[in-house]
Amino acid sequence: MAAVCSSPDKIHRRNVLLAYASTWFGCFTDVMLDSSAIIIIYLNLLNVASSVIMFSTAISGLAAIPLLIPASPLVNRFGAKRVVTASCILSICGFLTIASAAFVPSCASIISLAGIIIYSASRPLWATSWYPILADILRPEERGSFFGKMRFSYNIITGSVFYVVGLLMGKTPPAWLLQIVIAAAGLLVIGRHFCIANLKLTEEKTVTFDLKKSFNISIKNAPLVGFSAYSCFLSLAYTAIIPLALIYMKKGLNLNADTVQSISTAGIAGSIIAFVIYGKIQKKFGMRNTQLAVHLMTVLIPMGFILCRANTPFLTAALGVLLFFAYCNHALFTCCFSHECLSLSRPGNAAMASAFANTYNNIGIAVGRTVNSLLLGHGILNSSWSWNGFVMNEFQSLFLFCAVGALFCGLLLFILPSVIPQHDDYYKP
Repeated sequence: MAAVCSSPDKIHRRNVLLAYASTWFGCFTDVMLDSSAIIIIYLNLLNVASSVIMFSTAISGLAAIPLLIPASPLVNRFGAKRVVTASCILSICGFLTIASAAFVPSCASIISLAGIIIYSASRPLWATSWYPILADILRPEERGSFFGKMRFSYNIITGSVFYVVGLLMGKTPPAWLLQIVIAAAGLLVIGRHFCIANLKLTEEKTVTFDLKKSFNISIKNAPLVGFSAYSCFLSLAYTAIIPLALIYMKKGLNLNADTVQSISTAGIAGSIIAFVIYGKIQKKFGMRNTQLAVHLMTVLIPMGFILCRANTPFLTAALGVLLFFAYCNHALFTCCFSHECLSLSRPGNAAMASAFANTYNNIGIAVGRTVNSLLLGHGILNSSWSWNGFVMNEFQSLFLFCAVGALFCGLLLFILPSVIPQHDDYYKP
């Protein structure tokens, strides 16, 4: 009898462990494209232009804009597990396509971009199925600790692995080594599929999803719209900083590949620390002060990169510190964003509210990185110019644009519900 009573607890613990494991298998593709220098170094090795490399970092955001909201009903129609399966297939195909680009050097840019596009199409499918799965297997009191441990664990895993990869790469890594790393990251997604497929979920039933009604609820939610608009413009100004910094290190400062990868690992460490301390920061200082501090850092960090030049003393250390804080600040922004999405959603409309806000945010990411790509690729910026004797190149000019853009976004702080919470709309901070 005792064994029977404990069975649901065993199933629950197994489900939670499989949920963790699914992120451990799938995190390498996400982090490699978003936060690691491996893809950038690989594309640089294939002589892909800086503008194309910068544009490649915007593709996931561009794909999310038209796909995120329409993907929401698919989970209700086909079930979360089937949607995850489709997402995993696209992820694997995308990364294998990226790895194959080195076999055809004359078409490397087209093939690598095609692979990134295929992979980016998998992300909205994963996002729309992941949260319903967690809602099914997690108890309400477990959700906060689960997200903290999940993000901490997968950043530790990827940070450690990518640091070792950086040591193996050397100053000029061979293309075949990077192909193996990229292909391996894609094949590990098979583990994500296996973990999700073995979850014991409640019986999935086909549910009618009124997309128009749910969307109208979100569009009439003034605090949610204001927060989404602020996030869009801040992302437009700031989210290009990390990939731009990595490209600047390789193409502008001519640092060795292993050095760039090691510095990017220091950045991942910043993300890990941010995820660990976010709860304490938010509890001690509140959402308003946390968001104001994050906004201030979005102005100061690109200004710091402007001061990094080839003759800067302790250049590698300075870049490492700046990238550490850049990743840390981005992680804090992500946590604030997730927190506010749930706080601002109308009761019963959390899924659409999240998709709505994420679509706005991805518009900012996509436009910001695409504009930087166009400015780099079409020679719009002078290769060098001076102001009061301080000479700046095109990369430093882009850092300046990002800093000024983030500064002007400060005018939108007054529409943040956490800053000015006096209104009649639903808000649960």
